[in-house]
Amino acid sequence: MSIEQTPKSSPVNLNYDPDGFASLAHVRVRRWFCVYAIIVALSVAALFVVPQDYRPLVYCFIILTTFTTFIPGNVTYVIFIQVHRNAVPAKILHYIDKVIDTSAWGGLPILPVGLLGALASAIANLNDYHGLTLVFRSKKVRRFGNTAFYHFVKRWFDQMPFALLLLCEFFPLPVAVVRWLAVTRAYPRWRLALACFMGRLPRYLLTAYLARSLNPNWWQTLLFCVIIALIPVMIMRIKGRRTQPQPATLKDGEIQ
Repeated sequence: MSIEQTPKSSPVNLNYDPDGFASLAHVRVRRWFCVYAIIVALSVAALFVVPQDYRPLVYCFIILTTFTTFIPGNVTYVIFIQVHRNAVPAKILHYIDKVIDTSAWGGLPILPVGLLGALASAIANLNDYHGLTLVFRSKKVRRFGNTAFYHFVKRWFDQMPFALLLLCEFFPLPVAVVRWLAVTRAYPRWRLALACFMGRLPRYLLTAYLARSLNPNWWQTLLFCVIIALIPVMIMRIKGRRTQPQPATLKDGEIQ
């Protein structure tokens, strides 16, 4: 193991292997998931305490904390449901009503939806961080550090980690790679959670405002969510085409 200069945001010197992966021995994965279990238990208990009109907020909070690299989900649709009841087909609502009361769905204030949604996503990012820590402790996975792509994005991440995380949380960009770098570079977890909260809050507030202002029906809502989900794929495809090597052209007088 060699000692590599840590990112500017790292408060302590950590052991890095030659490829730039942190040892990750300092991350207490079991401790965090015990904390997360307590958070979920308190959230479930809150369902019996908060007024019935605000229980959908608790459901939204619990669901969003589970959306990670390992359990992907469409956060846009979850936010839409909180402020716009027509985002769910009436027949589906009828069946859901047999399990839980959905009378308050679609009538929640925008600000609490944005605040609790951003907080839940910050917790989900911490779940991601600790789950990926277990993955990146594998020697086979750490071979990813040998690739030119990893060293390229690592240089960008080390220059402006917080700003990069914040932008990727606000825009529907392929943020997974940035999250992986936050783990491999031992980026402080509290700063990761703060960047996620600051990026997701305006994004969720804007999403909730559009849902209430435009008043789309359920199929228009699904179409909008699909388009948002496909934006990262389109960006990656366009970027991939631009980076493809162009065939060499022969100059006058040259023989192939």
